[in-house]
Formats: sequence, structure tokens, C-alpha cells
Amino acid sequence: ANLALERTRAAIAVQGARAALKDATYQLASAKEANNLAEIKEFELAVRAAEKILEEKLAEEQLVKDRVRDRKQRLTGRSKDQKWAKVNKRALEINQKVDRGEMVAKQESNENSGAKQTFNPYARRKVKPKILWEVGQTEDAEMGEAPKDGETMKGKTPEIENGEREGDSTPALVQEQ
Repeated sequence: ANLALERTRAAIAVQGARAALKDATYQLASAKEANNLAEIKEFELAVRAAEKILEEKLAEEQLVKDRVRDRKQRLTGRSKDQKWAKVNKRALEINQKVDRGEMVAKQESNENSGAKQTFNPYARRKVKPKILWEVGQTEDAEMGEAPKDGETMKGKTPEIENGEREGDSTPALVQEQ
């Protein structure tokens, strides 16, 4: 079920019940000022009914909140999630240590140069590039094998490879007079 939708719906219902209670209370106060006994009894009943509806809506909202809390506990209570949370926490701590180390190194260099700069946690960090995989020639090309006559590395003739085939070129622009 869509718990967020249910929670929003319950919150709107509680807000509406509170507004209805406020209106009923205001009408009761107006009737008391006018000393109209019939309207006073009628609005007292309306206030009691609005209070009862508000209590029901609050109880319904609490049930939805309990379901949301139980679901959250069930999802975060799994050992797999707890292990990943530990991994993420360790990685965050390592990143923070590295950032602080860079900050100390920058401060030392700034102290030597005489300029005062504060650490900006939102600034880009200097990153040493990593090569994650090799891109390039195939194993045959690396072994030094020469291509056969009329073929290139891709196995096509030079004219086809360079796009010099008929129909591949774009037409010249037509100038209107």
C-alpha cells in the first residue's frame, strides 16, 4: 500500500476535523453572545460531534503513523541493511578524514604563503584520476599483425572506411536567387 498517500490523507482529515471543531466552537460562542438557548443547545451538540470526529481522525492518523513506523523498523532492522549502513558509515568517515587531511595541508601551505583561506566543504576535491579499464586496440593489432592488402584494422577498404563511398557525402547547399 502507499503509506505516504495514507499518511497525507489522514493528516488532511485531521486538519479538516480541527477546522470543523473551530467553526462549531465559534458558532457556539456567537450563540452564547446572542443568548439564544435553542441555538446554544444545537451548537453544543455540533461541538461534541466535531470533537468526536476529531478524536476518530486522530486515532486513524495514529494508526497510519504506527504502520509507517513499523514498516520503517522492519526495513531498517534487517541485518543486510545494517551491514550496508556500517559500510556507508565507514566510507563517509574515510572521506571526511581525507578532506580534513587536505584542509590541514592547505592551511600549512597557506600559512607559509601568508594567505588565510577557510575550508569550503562544498568545493570540488582534487582527485587523482583512475584508469578503470583499458580501451584501444584489439589483441591482434597489439601483436603486430599487419592487415591484408586492401584492408584496414576494421576489415574494410579505405574508401568505405573514410566515408568516400557514393551517396555518403552530403549534398551541396542550394542557393536561391
